[in-house]
Amino acid sequence: MTSTIRALWPQLLPGTLRTFAKTPNWMGGALVILLALAVILSGAPSTVAALTLEEFVALARSREAGYQAAVAASAAERAAGWRDVADYGPRLQVSGSYHASRDRISPAGHEPVAADQAASFSESLLSVTAEQPIIDLERAGRLSRGLITMDLAVMQQRKAEEELVLSACERYYTALSHREGYRLARSETAALRVLVQAAEKRLELGFGTITDKHNAEARYRLSEASEISRLTELENALRALEELIDAPVDRGHLEDKPDSNLFPLTEPLHYWQELALQNNTDLRISRLRQTRTEAERRMAGGRFSPALMLFASHRHYRPDNGLAGHGEDRRETDIGLRLEMDLLAGGSDLASFSEASSRLRSAQAQVVAMERAVRRTVHSLSESIAATAELIEVYRNAVESNRLALEATQASFHEGAKVLLDVLNAQQDYYRSRKAYQTTRYDYLLLREKLKLTVGIYE
Repeated sequence: MTSTIRALWPQLLPGTLRTFAKTPNWMGGALVILLALAVILSGAPSTVAALTLEEFVALARSREAGYQAAVAASAAERAAGWRDVADYGPRLQVSGSYHASRDRISPAGHEPVAADQAASFSESLLSVTAEQPIIDLERAGRLSRGLITMDLAVMQQRKAEEELVLSACERYYTALSHREGYRLARSETAALRVLVQAAEKRLELGFGTITDKHNAEARYRLSEASEISRLTELENALRALEELIDAPVDRGHLEDKPDSNLFPLTEPLHYWQELALQNNTDLRISRLRQTRTEAERRMAGGRFSPALMLFASHRHYRPDNGLAGHGEDRRETDIGLRLEMDLLAGGSDLASFSEASSRLRSAQAQVVAMERAVRRTVHSLSESIAATAELIEVYRNAVESNRLALEATQASFHEGAKVLLDVLNAQQDYYRSRKAYQTTRYDYLLLREKLKLTVGIYE
């Protein structure tokens, strides 16, 4: 326990400090924290508050490797989008060269005889060129694609976070369910052990039967096997939790939700569907992909349109000698507009436009399909939540009824009106109803988390 607390303490400490800082007696709270930290570092036994679902999700968000990989991929996607945006900006080029040359002038054959003229010289050149697209539909489409790509990267990171939250909720509630199942199995085993001892005692006293003893032992052995199985399931569930936060997790660290959190939904179905159509991450990603495909189609169509460029260039020649120039520096400056248009690119431009048009039709169909899927998912979750809420109430009443039936059967057994098998059956029904009640509780809580993620209101 202490090692687990030490592993989790660095993550829990900041939130605990913020909590105490909000209270009037924050100095006393800080003192308590320091004392607790001293106890942990000293290795003495200590206790820690249960780890809530929100705290567990915060730990997973900061330590889960898959989510960190998704964050890095999102950053790379944003950089790719910025690259497309920057392509529409100005370009500035600087170049320099140095070369050695030889000029030679020889008279023509019919000209008067004259001596040849020759000169060897070297020349350096410095060139500065700047250009800015004024009208370029292809680059404008690329700029629009870049802006959408950056928005899409943000949505993809949000989707990764939603998947992390859902995985954390599923594993957390699964661990709680297995923990409760293990506790019930232990309780049932202990109760059956008492019945086995009672059957043996009654048999020794002469008013019991060997059948009662065998029935009690059979149920007891089955309960022992169930307890071992439940413990294995619990340990596997805890290992799944540790995988997300990369830290040891003890079964006592998990905080259960009180029954007061099992409130039913009060908003109508259309409210949740409209909310999902606005905020659902998968749907927003599909819409952004459709918009990006439209930009790519405009970009492909821009290849057929002329581009107007504003340019300026300056060149500086510095020869040291020669027949032309006589060693004098020469400077050239040009400023103007340039019209560019590709007349033929081997047919690749037509193929690109056709490809972009087909991709756009596919993206539009995917948005329609996603809208339908979101509506269906919200409708299914809403109905499941309502049905599960009813099941919780039914199982709660069943637990109480089975408890009263067990007490009545036990009283009748002691009075001789019932046999031990009746007690065993009543006890089995009681624990089964308790297990069904707890399982349904966690199913309900998980369904509510799924609905929050689907409509995009999780935090």
